Amino acid sequence: MSTALLNLLFAQTIYKQACEREEASSTSTGATSAPSREHFIRLAQGLKDHPLNTEFSLSPEACRSLYSALLPSNPGHPTPEMLRPLLGKLYESFKRDIVLQIKNDEHEFRTKLREIEQIERGKWDAELLKEMESEKSQAYQQQQLKLQRELQQRQELQKQRHLQEQQKHHRSSAQRFTKSVSEESEDHQKRDASDTKKDESRATSHEEQEQKPKQEQEHEEQAQKKADTQAEEEEEEEEEEEEEEEEEEEEEEGEEEEEEEEEQSEESSSAGGRVTRQQAHNKKRKRVPSPSPAANKRFQTSVTTLLNNISSNKSASFFMNPVNPNDAPNYYNLVHSPTDLRTIKTKVKEGVITSVDELERDIENMFANAVMYNKWNSDMSHWTREMQLETESLVAMFRGVQRNDEYKRRK
Repeated sequence: MSTALLNLLFAQTIYKQACEREEASSTSTGATSAPSREHFIRLAQGLKDHPLNTEFSLSPEACRSLYSALLPSNPGHPTPEMLRPLLGKLYESFKRDIVLQIKNDEHEFRTKLREIEQIERGKWDAELLKEMESEKSQAYQQQQLKLQRELQQRQELQKQRHLQEQQKHHRSSAQRFTKSVSEESEDHQKRDASDTKKDESRATSHEEQEQKPKQEQEHEEQAQKKADTQAEEEEEEEEEEEEEEEEEEEEEEGEEEEEEEEEQSEESSSAGGRVTRQQAHNKKRKRVPSPSPAANKRFQTSVTTLLNNISSNKSASFFMNPVNPNDAPNYYNLVHSPTDLRTIKTKVKEGVITSVDELERDIENMFANAVMYNKWNSDMSHWTREMQLETESLVAMFRGVQRNDEYKRRK
């Protein structure tokens, strides 16, 4: 419609100027010469000043091209009679465009009106609700995805921190173990050195005695025997005191175990009078203190550090004491050889465990019981396997130190 309106307004401007020229001149001779640039400048200004023009503003060059398009056969100045048929055609074209635009607007108005009536009747409520629900579901899904990403990031950070803590703990425990083992090896070396010095002094004294007269030798031998008997008596007294202290400690531990057994028996009686297999085994077990040889004492002294390092693990609290049947249902029906760190320490102290192989066997049995009773993918099974790996490395280091000490002792 805008093109038809522009053509009509431009033709009316040409018609107006033709009428003005006709009034100004006394004779009308048709097209005499081609219009000049000033003529198109006046046409552009006349189109701009047209009372119905609100949106068109053409340059003189644009006016020249539009003039040639509307009047291709009249290059000169047309007369009003020549322009009237063109104005009629342009008016009819503009009229058709106006009618068509009105019909389109009327159709659009009627469709909008029907839509408003349908909305008022509630016909589109279900569709609107579906759109709202779809938008809400999309927003909810986006929020859930965002939360899942944040949760995954937090879990990754927690795993990294857990791994870092494990590495720190492994390094610190290994450093403590190596330090304690080195200190014990130094103590053994000092003892061996003192023994060798004593042997050398005895050998030198024996050589000196051979060089002295017999009477002096006999006198010195008697004095030496007295000194040796006194030293032996002192050593025996010290050993007796140590044995008494060990017996007192064993009695205290026995009393503590009896109190714990009484508490467990009270708990079992309150739960229905059931007595588990482990409680019956603890009642039947007898503590038989027996004097241990020198090798067993050395083993007990050196293995204490190993047991302390194993007990310092972050998961060792689960293995420190016997399993409570109230915490682990049906445990003693599934596990036929239960054990724990306290039981293992007691066996070492009583002389039941006298070697690293026996100690490692009981510790591996303890870990195997935990893995067998708990599910493989559970936290308890995961902690057990971690502690088992660390314990195996500690036992391997302990074996190396023990072999080194045995080699030095044989030398």
